[in-house]
Amino acid sequence: MAKLMNGIGWAYMELDLDKEAINWFRKAVQVTDNIQYTKHFGRIYSNMASAYNSLKLYDSAEACVNKAIELNHAEQNVESLANALNIKADIYLHTGRKTQVEAVLTEALELRKKKGDPFYIVSDMFQLATYYAENGQPEKGIAVSLEGIEIAKKFNIASKLPVLMNALAENYKVAGNFKMHSETMEKLLVLKDSLYAANTAQALADIQGKYDLQKKENVIIRQQLELTKKDYLFYGSMLLLALALLIVWLIFRNYKRKQRMKMEMALAEEKRETDKAIAEAEEKERRRIAADLHDNLGAYAASIAANVDHISLQQSGHESNFSLQELRNNSQAIVSQLSDTIWALKKDALSLTAISDRLKIFIQRIQPGYPHISIDVTEDIETDFLLPPSQAFHLFRIMQEAINNAVRHSGCSNVSVLIESTGQWKICIKDNGKGIAESNISKTGGNGIGNMKSRAHDAGWKIEWLRNGAGGTNVAIGPATIN
Repeated sequence: MAKLMNGIGWAYMELDLDKEAINWFRKAVQVTDNIQYTKHFGRIYSNMASAYNSLKLYDSAEACVNKAIELNHAEQNVESLANALNIKADIYLHTGRKTQVEAVLTEALELRKKKGDPFYIVSDMFQLATYYAENGQPEKGIAVSLEGIEIAKKFNIASKLPVLMNALAENYKVAGNFKMHSETMEKLLVLKDSLYAANTAQALADIQGKYDLQKKENVIIRQQLELTKKDYLFYGSMLLLALALLIVWLIFRNYKRKQRMKMEMALAEEKRETDKAIAEAEEKERRRIAADLHDNLGAYAASIAANVDHISLQQSGHESNFSLQELRNNSQAIVSQLSDTIWALKKDALSLTAISDRLKIFIQRIQPGYPHISIDVTEDIETDFLLPPSQAFHLFRIMQEAINNAVRHSGCSNVSVLIESTGQWKICIKDNGKGIAESNISKTGGNGIGNMKSRAHDAGWKIEWLRNGAGGTNVAIGPATIN
């Protein structure tokens, strides 16, 4: 199972889907603790390190490759150990530890020689020679390159000769030996030409064989053609007819498509005009309602409040005073709520600053009734977001209700309101009272919590009631996840 998961991870890594590959490698090493299987985990950790290295997660890559080296040492798996060391050298290069690379590459090369596979030996020699050229050690690079070239020639590994000779030329160049650099580059060109010629000769031989085979097949084809050319003429005529019909159908379909597009564009334009007209009509109606509320209901409510004040001066009975006081309070509440509603309706949009200013007016209005409670508003507004009238009104009402709950039910001595806006806006109303019970939060009614939840839901916001560590409640409102 672990081997299968490692294979799936390798396939994802070959597709450059390194994150998916890492998930499968992790599953592979977690599938069993049986020592019979874990002895192969060195290769899995090497693959995981390579994937982390591609993602530039070098700390994780180094941790995995060190684990791979440890497991391969324990199992004396020379080939996997050499691969792990080469990955570690690459991690060192990416993390700026160039002085440690030589020792790792040299150790890997010695392991390759111990294993005895000439292809991997010359591959590692090329990597080491390139490192020497890039890090100012051309003498070592020249020696390694020459040794690698000899091995490649001895074992006829022609595919590695060009890269080794290129590494040799680079080391000569770094050493300042431009004569040998030039000669090596000339040899490299000759080598490439010879490889090209060899490949071309082989290709020509293949072409000749294919030509002879095709010749024989052509004789058979000509014989068959003589027998079927009349049928071809018939089928050709039918094909031309079908093609003509297809062209006519395509022209007709294109015409229908253009007509449909014109119709869709016309409908879209009509919809835009309709939406615009509706929006303008809604705006006019909203302003008219605001004006009517102000001119009619607002005037009547203000008149009621004034008449109550006048009557209260003429009445002295206890019951009548109590009733008049209730009437006065209710009429003042009507005036206040009408004022808030008209304030929201009269604007196309309201900023956080405007909402904050309106809240301060509300606090000034209720503060005399709670002289023992301090209510503060703090603004940290970098981006003054604009909200539509309906959302602004919802937010104002939620803040009002949170403050009312705090001063009426929490037994607090301080209520603080924080309005902050950087990348996104967030509002917190915090008190130092006894704290809200979890059972009250889950209820849909009581203390206006249901209305607050409903307003937040309608506006697409999130609202939370959190208990403070030192006691009290923190009500947090925002359009996204509240941190």
